[in-house]
Amino acid sequence: MLSKLSAHIPVIPKTHNKTLITLILNNNMTLIEHTYQTLKQARLITTREAFSRDYVGMSRNWFAWQRHMKRDFSIQAAIKCLRSIRAQQQRNPALTMMQLNALIQAEQELLQHLNEQHSVADVCS
Repeated sequence: MLSKLSAHIPVIPKTHNKTLITLILNNNMTLIEHTYQTLKQARLITTREAFSRDYVGMSRNWFAWQRHMKRDFSIQAAIKCLRSIRAQQQRNPALTMMQLNALIQAEQELLQHLNEQHSVADVCS
């Protein structure tokens, strides 16, 4: 079981992570907004409402409310989004390379966020 989990978790150099998260924060963009943009650019999602429902498992207005309140992912929302991203990677063999890379990037950034902001080391699928 452990080998299955460790094979699924990508390893990211820390310098890359810090640079990316710093870049996101310096652009006054939350990780929620960045994740949405990443998935939208890869044509995995079309609207913020669909992102709220399909990736985060919240109401369709969740994204708008979080943005209005200038909030980022809570632990619960980040874990739900991470699990949705992992599930899509596993169940959709027709993903393009661009879509797969976007999902991997979003997964890595969510894991980093959970680790740095909430001291969550890993999330089981």
